[in-house]
Amino acid sequence: MQHGIEWAYTLTVMYAWRRSRDSWVTSLSAALETIMAGAAWPQARVGDTFHDQPTFCSLCGESRADSLHVNGDCPHMNSMQDPSIQMPNKLIPKANREAGDMPCYWLRGLMPLALGHIPEDQKNYHDKYY
Repeated sequence: MQHGIEWAYTLTVMYAWRRSRDSWVTSLSAALETIMAGAAWPQARVGDTFHDQPTFCSLCGESRADSLHVNGDCPHMNSMQDPSIQMPNKLIPKANREAGDMPCYWLRGLMPLALGHIPEDQKNYHDKYY
């Protein structure tokens, strides 16, 4: 994040979802906004902040339930057959490799400016259409 966020790419899904009237889309949108704002507290964050609380995963017993574990590495979550859980599983190895260098991207869904290049004619696209 030190070099900036590519907000147009980052917020594209949010802008599209806000037009929907489906309750399940509203729920996903709220969850995504919570994650992007850094307001999601996986158990490891709770335990690191409140020392009387555990840091382990209550679903599988892993000793540290951080964001990477909760959103990708938990075998209990990965065994669920829900397509919204199964679909992004192919990205888990890449997320594990790159999360240390790009935590804003892999843990919060904020695209670093260095990863996104928007042609001049597409800049402010979201302002024009959303």
